[in-house]
Amino acid sequence: MIQSRHLAFWLLTFFVLAALLWLLHDVLLPFVLGMALAYVQAPIADRMERLGINRTVAALLMVSLVVVALVALVLLLAVFSLMSRGLIWPLIMIVTMLGAVLIMRPSAQDWFDPKEQP
Repeated sequence: MIQSRHLAFWLLTFFVLAALLWLLHDVLLPFVLGMALAYVQAPIADRMERLGINRTVAALLMVSLVVVALVALVLLLAVFSLMSRGLIWPLIMIVTMLGAVLIMRPSAQDWFDPKEQP
């Protein structure tokens, strides 16, 4: 009897947590990313603190480095986007011309057909 109550409690708990995660998945993403970033940056802050830098200053330095890295990533993506526009249009034209050449080429049957020999 006690085991079945334990099992029912844990199953109910699991389904309630799963339902909450499913309902709040859009809201939880920034918090999960923030926790992951804090988990990665904690050892770096510890190392900087051992070097004599105040933990607050170390945290501000790391956050500013992350912001600079994100801005650089956005700028690089913008540049690559502009570059890819210049690359995609000629590729589309090449594929179109290749398709036209493949459609217009004679088939192997036409090459070996005795009717068309001069």
